[in-house]
Formats: sequence, C-alpha cells, structure tokens
Amino acid sequence: MTTRTVLVIEPDPIATLDRFDAWLTEHGVTAHIVRPHAGDAVPTIADYAGVIVLGGRMSAHDADEYPWLLDIFALIRDAADRATPSLGICLGAQLISQALGGEVLVGAGSSEVGAVTIRTVGTDDDPLLQGLGTELLVAEDHRDMISRLPDGATRLAGSDDYQNQVFRVGDVMWGVQFHPEVSVPGFRGWIDDAISANPTAAPRLESTMAAFEAADPVIRQTAAVIAERFAGVVRTRADTGSTQPET
Repeated sequence: MTTRTVLVIEPDPIATLDRFDAWLTEHGVTAHIVRPHAGDAVPTIADYAGVIVLGGRMSAHDADEYPWLLDIFALIRDAADRATPSLGICLGAQLISQALGGEVLVGAGSSEVGAVTIRTVGTDDDPLLQGLGTELLVAEDHRDMISRLPDGATRLAGSDDYQNQVFRVGDVMWGVQFHPEVSVPGFRGWIDDAISANPTAAPRLESTMAAFEAADPVIRQTAAVIAERFAGVVRTRADTGSTQPET
C-alpha cells in the first residue's frame, strides 16, 4: 500500500472533519470523506491507509433507521482484522466498541457537553497519548455511554461520569469519546442546534459555549497533537507496512 489516504466516514452533516482536515493535510495525509447520510456507499477499507469514523446524533443501536450503520460495523471489523490505523470519534468510538463485541448504553448518564477534564491511565507507550499528561481538557458532546470495551481492548482515559473515554484495540485502532476535531465555530453550530431543539436551555447552553471558547486554546493544543500523531501512524503503516509509529 502506497496511498496515504484516510477514509473518513461522516454519519451526520452536523459532525464534520472540521479542523482535523487541515491538520491531516499538514502532516502528509489526505482525507477522502464519505457521507452515508447523503447516500454515499461505505467502501471497503482495502484501498485506504486509515479510517476515521466521525460523530453523529444517532446512536450505535439505530441501524433500523440508518441501515448503513451495519456497513460501518463491517468496515470497522475489517479494519481491525487488517490492523489498519483507525480512529473513532464520539459516535465513531461507540461504533468501534459495538462492532467488536463491547457494549453501548443509550442515554445512560448525565450529558457531557463543553470543556471536560479526562484522566489518562497507562499511556506511557501509547502512540497517541504518551507524554500528554495525566489530565487532558477536551471537547465533549454526548450522553450515550461505552459501558463495556471489546475483549482485549486497552482503556486509556476516563472522566468522572464516563470511564471509557479513550481506548485502543490492538496497536492502531483508537476510540475517543470526546471530539478532538471540533473547532469553536463547529461547536457553536452544535450549541445552536441544541438551543433550537430546546429553547428553554439557552442560558445554560450559552454559558457552556462561552466556557468552551475560553478553554479552546488548551483543548486545541492537545487535539492538534492527536491529529499529528494519528497521521504519523498512518504514514508509517502506508510507507513501511509497520504498525509502529515513526521516531
């Protein structure tokens, strides 16, 4: 495999690749975005050096309403079998867990929205998180819970309410419950969507938005490192066939 193209699955138009697109390009990786919500077929993984599955407002159990979720499950299982570098973001992380034998509970806890602190564990040798510290400030917008990880998965971070914030399956497949890709304008769109659905929550949501914008310089720094490191794993796998990141 010589391509450095990552297949990006966008399940929901409100959750885009956002600032990850420029970061991946900056670090030598091209994104090919597929939008099953718009009728795009989910391709096979064989022609790609990596895969990113983005977030969305549906749940990991909504295949009856969104049948293409079954195609994403198949894609994830194929990527795991091939040791293809993969990153699942929010819903994407939940889909990885569900596809590989874990469990996702819908609306199982209080929602996490805005800037949230997660605590890492056992990340000294993890290609994405090593050296980033024991506490990370990240962007969150979810309520569903990854209640059980797939057998053999490594838990890498949790928060007060959600223990499985980051996990790795094998050497090069990660699920992150948070949103390293989202920018301030992107998060503003999510807040506006939430206010439209529940106008009485506007004061609380506007406060959340203000706090997120103030925290974004710190959030962005960590997110940019994750993007750079994932791109490095993709490049190494594409150029050498190794699952070990470049040094």
